[in-house]
Amino acid sequence: MDDVIDMLFDFVQLHAKATGRNATALDAEERARLLALTKMIPGDGSAPGPDDTDEDDGVPVQLTAPGGFETARLVAVSRDGMRLRLAHPVRAGTATIVRVIAPSLGFEFAFPCRVAWCDHDQMGISFDGTPTKTPLALALGVGWNRQLDLRTGWGGRPVVAAA
Repeated sequence: MDDVIDMLFDFVQLHAKATGRNATALDAEERARLLALTKMIPGDGSAPGPDDTDEDDGVPVQLTAPGGFETARLVAVSRDGMRLRLAHPVRAGTATIVRVIAPSLGFEFAFPCRVAWCDHDQMGISFDGTPTKTPLALALGVGWNRQLDLRTGWGGRPVVAAA
């Protein structure tokens, strides 16, 4: 999954550069990479919808939420967004940042997103900005209020958090 997240990061970063609030023209190499990634990463123009057939319980991620942080499972990605499973879904329209740790690559990825839909324990988010990629050694040293526990995934729900 780490390689998929790395490709997704490249796609979202290039797409945001070309179409975002401060859009700039892509050079020939960037256009070629964006085209290749568009063909490799599935997507239909909207965040992945609800699905009861996920066989994998997903990759642990963390996201910002009103009042603190939530821990979730990333169960699907597309070039348009992600589908998460979590105990406390965030209301549609809420801006959030999804933190994904890729230990085999040695990076933390942070994707700015907006909640597209919620359905019981699932939530679809669409990308909303330029993601960041930070070496894991730096990210864990100054990272978020609570480290992501890669052994258990869900963890306890935080009572308070500092931004």
